[in-house]
Amino acid sequence: MVLLAITAFIAGCGGDEKASTDSGAQAEPAATSGADGRSQVIQQVSRSLAAVTALPKGERRTAAKGAPHSHGSGVVYDRSGLVLTSNHFVEDVGSLEVIINGRTFQGRAVARAQCNDLAIVKLRPRPTGLQPIKMAADDAAQPGGEAVAIGYLRPPGSPAPQLISTTGALAAVNVPGQIHPDLPQVESLVLHQAPLQPAMSGGALVNERGEMVGISTLLDPGKDGAGGTFQAVSVAQVRKLLGQLQETEGAVFGGWEDQHKCHGAMAKLTKSDYKAHASH
Repeated sequence: MVLLAITAFIAGCGGDEKASTDSGAQAEPAATSGADGRSQVIQQVSRSLAAVTALPKGERRTAAKGAPHSHGSGVVYDRSGLVLTSNHFVEDVGSLEVIINGRTFQGRAVARAQCNDLAIVKLRPRPTGLQPIKMAADDAAQPGGEAVAIGYLRPPGSPAPQLISTTGALAAVNVPGQIHPDLPQVESLVLHQAPLQPAMSGGALVNERGEMVGISTLLDPGKDGAGGTFQAVSVAQVRKLLGQLQETEGAVFGGWEDQHKCHGAMAKLTKSDYKAHASH
């Protein structure tokens, strides 16, 4: 059975130095089950989730004032202020607003893996007290296991993003596939039955321990949801890509240059996302 819940957690509105890669030691989480267990997982994971609003270049209005914009979700993976998110709504971004646990930050994309729909956003000012998400082992997820997809929505007229969670079974783990017809095949995806909405892109797909097994990716209207199946970039693929990053003398990271061949396709998707939210 698939469960859908909009939780009671509300994200209130409120440097460019190199970041540490220390994500912090965390105790091994206990497995949970049932409605109470899912509530515990959601509460645990929500501390590591972000609501992301993107505005295009040259836009001086805010989203609330009718500016074209795009909403998405993100995951804190490093306590120095690094957030993983979907690239398709931040590809040609002018500015980023990131809300975590009621605190508002400005964000800057410092690395993009366009072909895998992943980006890293660095927060400014440098935050304190962030809780990085716990990543599952590459082989921890198994077909038939329960998964919880968690992200943020911002309904029209809502003063703050609302955390949403959905639940469903894992259908396949660490399988190759396409997340969009205009993009090449991704090496490792998780297929699952926890329903997604577009703004949940970049949010976490977690197991019963609250460990991330994947990052929700963009929705392909012609494919996702067909047969009740949705996609996430697997934690194995995320970990592989993070291992390729290289620190540079500037404010951005190197190592993903081969991904930039997908810039054109991603820029088109970003533009479509802005149009879809222009009236919100």
